[in-house]
Amino acid sequence: MHHKPITDSAAVAVPPAPALRQAAQLLSMVERTARIGSWSIVLPGNQLMHSDEFAVILGVTAGTPITLDEMAAKYTPEWRASINSLIQNCGLTGTPFDEEMQIEATPKTRKWVRTVGEAVYGQGGENGQIIRLQGARQDIAAQKHAQSATRRLAMRLTTTRASTTEAFRPTDHQRFGPNPNQ
Repeated sequence: MHHKPITDSAAVAVPPAPALRQAAQLLSMVERTARIGSWSIVLPGNQLMHSDEFAVILGVTAGTPITLDEMAAKYTPEWRASINSLIQNCGLTGTPFDEEMQIEATPKTRKWVRTVGEAVYGQGGENGQIIRLQGARQDIAAQKHAQSATRRLAMRLTTTRASTTEAFRPTDHQRFGPNPNQ
């Protein structure tokens, strides 16, 4: 799949302040409803900017600034190297990512998140310099829980079916009806 390069354009019209406030309020409501937060990493310098919902998903109070290192530390040990590698690779090569991983929202609470990231190029498109990364993080704990419950149910049904098949095996007479030649 080929991704169209995302570029920063200096010729963007800025809407009036009331329209910006309304757009920000709508975006905030959508993020809360969908349990998805947005983020951006400014290059160089790796300054992380994020939405309130991004912080809440990580188990941090909305409005609390988070550094890139603090964000990475929220990933469980088995996923930490992976998220660091994905962000680094995206920043160096522009390779987008879309991964499901676990974070520790609190020391005793692990949850699944989907993390998506892409590069934003300066002037010159894909031939230009990557000036920032942007993406989203979605809390997918409910979906993972539902998938797990569905797998458990499927296993129980398979086990039940296998154990009852022998008890209800039809005889030839039950399958084909009486033999008219007898």
